[in-house]
Parts: sequence; structure tokens; C-alpha cells
Amino acid sequence: MLCRGGNMNPKPSLAASVAGPAILVLLLMLVIFISEGPVGLRPFLNLEALAIVALGTAAMMGSAYPLRELFAPRSAAAASYAAHCAMTMGLLGTLLGIILMMSSIEEVSMIPRRTALALTSLLFGLFLSEAVFSPMAARRRRLEGGREGSSGDDPGAGRLSAGIIGLFSGLMGLFMTLAVLYMAASH
Repeated sequence: MLCRGGNMNPKPSLAASVAGPAILVLLLMLVIFISEGPVGLRPFLNLEALAIVALGTAAMMGSAYPLRELFAPRSAAAASYAAHCAMTMGLLGTLLGIILMMSSIEEVSMIPRRTALALTSLLFGLFLSEAVFSPMAARRRRLEGGREGSSGDDPGAGRLSAGIIGLFSGLMGLFMTLAVLYMAASH
């Protein structure tokens, strides 16, 4: 399939790759702002979590592909790998937050901060994976015209969803236990 200029490997524009996620972020921010006011946005401004996910994704991506592929993937495989890296770093940030939270359990004032790190890392990883890189991969697969190895669903997607559900179930149990311990200690 020839594209404009006779190029066999079309490259989606950066604007096309960023427009959807940018609109999603703006809409989410607007909804939070309308319902909670400016204070409602503060919990999402977690630079620790953003650094873990963004820098970790870039480092993992840079180990397998040229770093420019992170911003304008030339293949569906590169964008899919970036989605996998973002999800992995979100889960890693969640685990780090839980470990830090459990290590500072005696210091009750640190628990909310560590919990925020855990949950915002997961949120940023999910967002980068599912709202940024997965649509890029789908767009690249569509532009590649179904060449062998470029179409079809990701076989690991079901395991990933089950893992996320399992993680949330574990987190809920952990938070319930912490709440009971906190209430018992405060009486």
C-alpha cells in the first residue's frame, strides 16, 4: 500500500498520536475540577509516580528499541512493547509504594503518601499503556495493512487483565487490614 510520497511504511503524525490521550486527560481533569474544585487535582500530581512510570518506560523501551520509537513508533511491535513497558512500570511503582508503606507502618502519617504513590503509579502506567501506546499500536497495525505478525489481539491481554484484577483484590484486602489495625491502634 503506497502512501503519500510513495512511502511504503507510513508514519502517523505526532498530532494524531497525542490528540486522543490529550483530550482524555483534559476531560478527566475537567470532570475532577468540576466535582472537587482545584483541590481535587492535587492527589494526581505525584511526581514520584510519574518519574517511576515515565522514566522507567523510557529506560525499558530504550533497551529494546531506539528511544525515538517511544515518541513515534515505526512499527506496531514497538508501540505494543512500549505499552507493555508502561504497564510493567506502573505495576512496579505500585509494588514499591506498597513495600514502602509496609516498611513505614509504625509511622501512620506516611501511609497515605505511600498509598498515593502505589495507586498513582498504577494509574499512570494504565494510562500510558492503554490510552497512549495501545492506540498507537492499533493505528500502526491498521496502517501496516495486516502484514503477517502485525494483526490480531495480544495473547497476553487476558492475563494482564486478570493480573490487574488480582492486584486490586490484594490491595483492597491490604487496605482493609490496615484500616482495622489503624482503628484498633487509635482506641
